[in-house]
Amino acid sequence: MEVRRESSADNSSTPRQSSSLKQPKHSPSSVDTSSVTQRLQKELMSLMMSSGDLGVSAFPQGESIFTWIGTIEGGKGTMYEGLSYKLSLHFPVDYPFKPPQVRFETICFHPNVDQFGNICLDILQDKWSSAYDVRTILLSIQSLLGEPNNESPLNSYAAALWSNKEEYRKKVQKQYFAGGIILINSFNSKMASNALMSCGIAAVFPSSLSSSKSKFAAALPLPNYAATSYRISMSAEWMPGQPRPPHLDGSAPGDFGFDPLGLGEVPENLERFKESELIHCRWAMLAVPGILVPEALGLGNWVKAQEWAAIPGGQATYLGNPVPWGNLPTILVIEFLAIAFVEHQRSMEKDPEKKKYPGGAFDPLGYSKDPKKFEEYKVKEIKNGRLALLAFVGFCVQQSAYPGTGPLENLATHLADPWHKNIGDVLIPRSLLP
Repeated sequence: MEVRRESSADNSSTPRQSSSLKQPKHSPSSVDTSSVTQRLQKELMSLMMSSGDLGVSAFPQGESIFTWIGTIEGGKGTMYEGLSYKLSLHFPVDYPFKPPQVRFETICFHPNVDQFGNICLDILQDKWSSAYDVRTILLSIQSLLGEPNNESPLNSYAAALWSNKEEYRKKVQKQYFAGGIILINSFNSKMASNALMSCGIAAVFPSSLSSSKSKFAAALPLPNYAATSYRISMSAEWMPGQPRPPHLDGSAPGDFGFDPLGLGEVPENLERFKESELIHCRWAMLAVPGILVPEALGLGNWVKAQEWAAIPGGQATYLGNPVPWGNLPTILVIEFLAIAFVEHQRSMEKDPEKKKYPGGAFDPLGYSKDPKKFEEYKVKEIKNGRLALLAFVGFCVQQSAYPGTGPLENLATHLADPWHKNIGDVLIPRSLLP
């Protein structure tokens, strides 16, 4: 992809991003490291003395001139406005003939940034030129935030969500604040002077550090003296050590990063899956006690309860009592109309959150009034619902193995003879048993 230079307000060059995925590895060369040091010191002073570049800064980390910490502010009018991002820059010994390795240290939700902070930008790969400097890199990344290359993303979920500005902005905010970001507002000018002296620069430009109004002394991030942001590794709780999928950021109730097939990578599908799971969980939590309670009361099991439907003119009963209009055709019509009306009303709701948690008459005890408690109840509901789904699957497997019997009857049989009445009866052929 060709790199084009575009003039900005400060006449700086901001190359566009590339579709490459990895930055090239740096190999040592015979270049004199003293010349690289001088080049980096010159770039640092140029960056500090520049008055036109708002929202970008960088400074060496510790005593090494080859490792920097950069800061970029989200551009005005972009999804990242008001947010501050930290980056690490590692310069090779043959810089500027090879690009530095740059990555986000602050968690950044962006189509061209992966979960480890790696950046897809052409000037950091095959389009690098020795004419570029740190200022060019930072401005290019700042531009990339507002103008991503969605054709070749590192984060496909972010690329798919980009067109939905409102949802994208919410996702950016959630991941940013979930990453434990510490915003740096001001720094002591004396600390800045001491740090610069360690690089041998204060002696050359003492006037730039002595002024209490120096904007760089008060705005540059100093890792050794000020607060520092750290990247938090988002792992999937369901499988420790496995990376969490980018589209599962832990914000949804019961989100443990489980999506091995990547079914939720498309934002529209993910929202639909969340809603469908919650509805099925609620049905399962109704079905499980509906199966266990009648059998516990001695009113028959759930399989025999439906045998009346196969009998011509059969009459439905509930807990031993006849059901009005209890013939099969009438019950089917009533169920179809009732469910169709309720689902239609739910589909008319455009707010995804209200679709799942409508409140009002559906919350007679006011559980949603306390936001903190409500979030806790959401997690408990989805966890219990998943257990109910698993229980119902178990009921179906048990019924296929022992037709005509209920779960409580099978449990009593197992407890009476656990060594012989167990899952082995189903998995092991009887011909192999002694």
